[in-house]
Amino acid sequence: PPDVKSIPIRAAIGRMKTVPVDNDIIESAREIGICFGD
Repeated sequence: PPDVKSIPIRAAIGRMKTVPVDNDIIESAREIGICFGD
């Protein structure tokens, strides 16, 4: 399973990190009704 962890906000805003649309977390979120605007 993927690791989900906290990081400082400065480290997060320095670059864009994309998540593949077939990622397990994305699929699970969609299964419970979360919409990502696509």
